[in-house]
Amino acid sequence: MNRIDEIKALVVPALKKQGFEVEEVTWISKERTLQISVHNLQGETDLEACAKASECISDMLDENDLMLEGYTLEVCSPGAEREIQDIHSIQDESYVHVEFKEAMNHHQSLEGYLVPTQEGYELHYREKAVLKKVKLNEENIAFLRYAVKF
Repeated sequence: MNRIDEIKALVVPALKKQGFEVEEVTWISKERTLQISVHNLQGETDLEACAKASECISDMLDENDLMLEGYTLEVCSPGAEREIQDIHSIQDESYVHVEFKEAMNHHQSLEGYLVPTQEGYELHYREKAVLKKVKLNEENIAFLRYAVKF
């Protein structure tokens, strides 16, 4: 198990108990920075939430001696337009940007509401003023992220 996997194994369960989901753990070797992206499941992932998660992570890393050399810990929010790693993690309608491997309805990408259905997922999007729906084939999704609707 590499160092990042050890860190994940330690912090993911502890942060989950604190109401956080770990989105990504990255080691930036040039800057000697451990960057951990978290999502606050109980509200906004603001500066206060990041500070709370940072304190929890820092204490765990110190107690378990996982970091052998000096480093900087950076805890941040994943951002409003973060990539969706697992489509099944979406529980309700979310506004998303989808890029397809093969065009759907003559589009390589679409933005709209991802709606869970009994058969899988549909994307509800507007083309000009017309509301359209398309059933999504998970194997045809090249990239999926949250999107901000203006």
